Formats: sequence, structure tokens, C-alpha cells
Amino acid sequence: MSVPLPASGAEPNLLEQLSRLAVERDGERRRSLLNNVADLFYAPQNDVHTQSEHQVFAALVTRLLRDVDVPGRAAFSERVAPDARTPRDVALVLANDVIEVARPVLVHSPSLSEQDVLNIASMKSTEYRLAISQRPNISENVSDVLIKFGELDVAESLADNQTASISEDGYSRMSRMAVARPGLRHALSRREDLPLATASEILPYLEPDAAAKLLAMMDVEGAAELQSLIEKATPAFLAERAARARRRINVRTLMTQVASSQVPLNDAL
Repeated sequence: MSVPLPASGAEPNLLEQLSRLAVERDGERRRSLLNNVADLFYAPQNDVHTQSEHQVFAALVTRLLRDVDVPGRAAFSERVAPDARTPRDVALVLANDVIEVARPVLVHSPSLSEQDVLNIASMKSTEYRLAISQRPNISENVSDVLIKFGELDVAESLADNQTASISEDGYSRMSRMAVARPGLRHALSRREDLPLATASEILPYLEPDAAAKLLAMMDVEGAAELQSLIEKATPAFLAERAARARRRINVRTLMTQVASSQVPLNDAL
């Protein structure tokens, strides 16, 4: 199929043409049509789309997805999730689908707003929160919602996500959860932005090697020195330490994005 994207003002014509094709009810043919439409929208020469083009694409895709089976929707979700050109309406439909379809969007999509992610985290099941916990650069607001459900798998995944921002209250909750979860303790012990108080709370439960690495990361020689640092630390010191840790994490994330070609080197520099 070869149907051009519309010029400004021509979108009803395109929608009419594609809608006639979408009358086909056969699932396999609709899946093929869905992929063909995506080929047009995501073609390299179509890096920038108008608002009208987004609306036409979103309307058609939303219609087609209703009659495509789960494997077909999941494959489409994998394809479009990381692309910033994906309309928010399409990303939302996929993110609220069954978890096999939703997962790629929940993990990778830049089209979802923070409020979208918060709503899904609050209303959906553990599987959805587990996927969200793997998103890059999660805010403290999102982390707090994920943590409040007390789900150990989600908490461990979040702690493993070095780009996630976690509030002091979130860390406090996670340290209590970590008493029953060795994997969570180890994940927390590897975080450079770990608050001193949380480090002190999980230290007695760590294996010797993990404890030694945590103390080295905290730049202290033992538990007594860590405790002394906690007692002497001022709010300004703690805030600056957390800011330094976040800057290191952000630089590491940026370099990973450059290595995977997500961000051009010149932009990173």
C-alpha cells in the first residue's frame, strides 16, 4: 500500500482513504494494514509531523488496534514505544492494554507524561508498576507512588534503576522493606545517591563484601565513622551530597544514551 501522509489541510482525505481500507475485518489483514500505516508515519523522511498528522495517525491506529490480536498489538507496541513521534493518545491506548502490550510503552515511551505514568501506577496492577519502575529518569513523585504499595519486586527493580530519583521518605520505606529482601538490600547498597541514614539502616544486614563496598562508596572506613558522619552532617551537606550523586548518575545515563545512539555526541557535550 502506498498512501502519502497528508499535506496541511488535506488530512480528512487521507483519513477517508485509510478508513475505507480499515473496514477490512480480517485480523491478519488489519495487522498488516497497521504496520503499513506505521511504515508511512515513522519513515525516516517524516521526522517531524504536524498536529493534524498526529491526530490522523492516532485516530486510525486506535481504530485498527481494536481488531488486532495480542501478539500483533504487542509487536506494534515494541516498535513504536521508544519513538518520540508516537502520539500521546496512541501511547496511552497501548499503556492501558494487557501487560504484554503495555510493557514496552511503560518502560520506554517518552510520549507519556508524568501524570499519565502516575495514573497508571496508581490504578493498575503490580506488573504495570514493575514495568514503570524500569523507566529512565523516574521522578521522586513516581517513585513514591511505586513504593507505597509495598511490593518487593517493584522496590528492588526501582532500586536497580540508577536513573530513578527516590525521595528520602521513599528510601526510608525501602530500607524497612529491605529487611525481608536481600536483593533489595544489595540494590540499595549500590546506589550513589543513597542517604547516609539509609546506608546505616541496611548496613547490619549486608554481607561483608557488600558492606565494605557500601562504606567505600560513602567514603568512610567503618560503621562507626559512618555513624559519626551522620551525627555531624548538616542539612546543607546532605543536600549537596545528594546533588553530587544525582549529577554522577545523570552523566552515566547520558553516556549510555550516546553509546546506544539515542543522543548525538555533540548534543551530549
